[in-house]
Amino acid sequence: MFEHAPIAMALLDPQGHALLSNPALERMVGYTAEELRRMVFTEFTHPEDAQRDMQLYTELVAGQRDSYEIEKRYRHKQGHIVWGRLHVAIVRGDSGEPKFFIGMAQDITARKAAERKVEESEQQFRTLAENIPGAVYRCKNDADWTMVFLSDSISDISGYPASEFVGSSVRTFGSIIYVDDREMVRQRVQESLEKAIPYTLEYRIVRSDGGIRWVYERGRGVGGADGQLMHLDGAIFDITERRQAQAALHVSEANLKKAQEVASIGSWHLDLVKNELTWTDETYRIFGIPIGKPLTYEVFLECVHPDDRDLVHGKWSAGLRGEPYDIEHRIVVGGRTRWIYEKAEVEFSDDETPIAAVGTAHDITERRQAEETLRDSETKLRAIFDHRYQLTGLLDPEGRLLAANRTALELVGVGESEVIGCYFWDCPWWDRSQEPDVRHAIERASRGEFVRFETTHLSADGEVRDIDFSLTPVRDEDGNPIYLVPEGRDITDHKQAQRALEASERRYRALYEHASEGIFLMRDDRFVECNPRALEIYGCTREQIVGMTPVDLSPVQQPDGQPSDQKAHDFIARVLGGQTQRFEWRHLRADGTPFDAEVSLSRLDLPEQTLLLALVRDVSERKRAQEKLMEYQNGLRSLASELSLAEERERRRVAGYLHDGPCQQLATSLMKLEAVRASAGAECSEAVQSVCQMIDRTVGDLRDLTFDLSPPTLYMLGLEAAIEELLKEQLRDKHGIAYEFRRGGLSRPLGDDRRVLLFQSVRELVTNIVKYASAKKVTVSIKSESDRLTVTVRDDGVGFDVSTVGSSVSRRGGYGLFSIKERLAYVGGELDIRSQPGHGSEFSLITPWETELD
Repeated sequence: MFEHAPIAMALLDPQGHALLSNPALERMVGYTAEELRRMVFTEFTHPEDAQRDMQLYTELVAGQRDSYEIEKRYRHKQGHIVWGRLHVAIVRGDSGEPKFFIGMAQDITARKAAERKVEESEQQFRTLAENIPGAVYRCKNDADWTMVFLSDSISDISGYPASEFVGSSVRTFGSIIYVDDREMVRQRVQESLEKAIPYTLEYRIVRSDGGIRWVYERGRGVGGADGQLMHLDGAIFDITERRQAQAALHVSEANLKKAQEVASIGSWHLDLVKNELTWTDETYRIFGIPIGKPLTYEVFLECVHPDDRDLVHGKWSAGLRGEPYDIEHRIVVGGRTRWIYEKAEVEFSDDETPIAAVGTAHDITERRQAEETLRDSETKLRAIFDHRYQLTGLLDPEGRLLAANRTALELVGVGESEVIGCYFWDCPWWDRSQEPDVRHAIERASRGEFVRFETTHLSADGEVRDIDFSLTPVRDEDGNPIYLVPEGRDITDHKQAQRALEASERRYRALYEHASEGIFLMRDDRFVECNPRALEIYGCTREQIVGMTPVDLSPVQQPDGQPSDQKAHDFIARVLGGQTQRFEWRHLRADGTPFDAEVSLSRLDLPEQTLLLALVRDVSERKRAQEKLMEYQNGLRSLASELSLAEERERRRVAGYLHDGPCQQLATSLMKLEAVRASAGAECSEAVQSVCQMIDRTVGDLRDLTFDLSPPTLYMLGLEAAIEELLKEQLRDKHGIAYEFRRGGLSRPLGDDRRVLLFQSVRELVTNIVKYASAKKVTVSIKSESDRLTVTVRDDGVGFDVSTVGSSVSRRGGYGLFSIKERLAYVGGELDIRSQPGHGSEFSLITPWETELD
């Protein structure tokens, strides 16, 4: 038994010489039995362990202990180190003197090597955990999420050191979860554990400084050999900046929607290929149609007033041929007539086929009603003015004449230029004897008094005319007189009738002088009169404008390319023929600055002559606001795409680091541990196997996380390989859904941004199919053409109503499909969706090839 024992055994004399040794000891230290008898045990003991061994041996000899056991190192005869677990007992004589010692040693070199490997692996794991851009954890599935291990990175996220959470020694992790999110976190984790799938969460935590941070957590349950849940392993990442960016984007979208509501301007898009009309919420409101109702061109045309449908359809047909679509027309909303102003641009394909259009709809009902009211009032007042004799003018508070009407000028036979700027009492309406009364009346009016008295004027033919004269102050917002309006009525023969005429003239002149629009009177094609607002708009004096034609105040060509003189001639001809004209016109100010205006041109048939009345409203600011609104919309779309691409670049950077660094290091460690486990004894095999399983799960989680962040295959092998890998892992491996991938081959290189956009879109569609479609098979095909690349995703699932995609409550991930559409539109592409309930779905991602400008 001594000779065949598997452990080393020896009998030692009190001096430490081997009296007897077995073959196991000789193999362990490399010395023969004869050599061992000539040696003391300290000679083949490692120097660092010899002192401790000798001390215990001495205590044994002295009777202070009956035996001892230590782990020590032996120096093998060939020079290498052998680890052994030594047990020494003493045998004493009858009088208690030491007779000999029994030593038994077990070779534990392999176990020590395995333990060292485990320590090295644990150190590598901790190094990896501390360098991941987030916190790695292992915790219990209890009410407090008691941490077994938590990396120090948690201090960057929460402000608390990791040590305070481990074992819930100071605080529990559950205590820093935002109170409104705790139940959601608990419920989501438990649901994932029941389904035996990883869980992903986004929730808020409360930092040590009281600040709120958003975190993204991914983890999974880990079971023992008996299948019972042991603990949870996972990682936590700070996503506060991403959530803030999303919130900012939502605010921008809300502001845009509010801006449209405030301005009462809606926008629309018409896909001419599919005859699909898309409206913003404000456009739905303007037309009085429930938001989300499916739309086509025919639906829009039904909203148009029956009397305007031919006009609108004709204008739209001309727009499809390349002519401007710029029109004001009526619509019927809830049985009531409203006016809208529409403008659109049509997009054409390379073969000049119209494929899409985008435009705006502005509710101008109130403006049109005001214009109608103003025109009616002006016509009535002008008729009274032109059929009665009345003298009127405008003075500044000092008494200088600023304007005089034709009746007053003709009465005394002078031209306006002869009297404008003169003091009123020096004008030919008064003789010298009347000067004190006129001065006194102007002083009173300048203090805010209304002055009225009867006087006389001497006409140009020498006739004395009795006049009912008045001075009326015009006040500013503070009540201070800024103008004086002198009026005179000839009451020689028809005093009573002229009094009524004076009142009408005063009302008309105040309206005329203070109108917010420029007002012109034209005889044939020349201006004969204008109001102050007209002078202000054009930056001219009255002397400069009177006698001009509209062409003199216009560029050579209008924005539509037509000559201004020919277009003006046509408008005037139609008005003289009895057709009132309303149109937009490009004008020039006196300094040459162009501006856009809305013009209403109508005919006035007076007893003695026919005049044209032109109302001009400067709409430059409105047009600039519309242009800025379009720029703002394009900017939001660009910002959303740039944010998405920037996020993907960062995800790719993090995924590359995880794949090339921690994943590779852990995989190497796993291989070495497997080798150690194969050579280790049964006593340490289970411990090594546990560590191997932990590392294997961590590698799997990291690889899943790497793929979720940004699949390396997309950049190393290209779009087709990445899509095929996505289908294999997400459909077949995870959810048991069959798939077919049809490669089309890319005829041209595809840049990173376009490649990422297509891959993210396919991944979003696959995710929706898994969640909602109940599909058994998914087919993805790629078609490469000369001018574009098409990726088609088709499933045999339950299908859905395509009209619901535009709704914010779409069951099939409306926000995701909207995002795909917007990002494709930003690069000139489109998303084509075909589906109906019970017949599956087909999504076509169409994008043009990138150009040098891209």
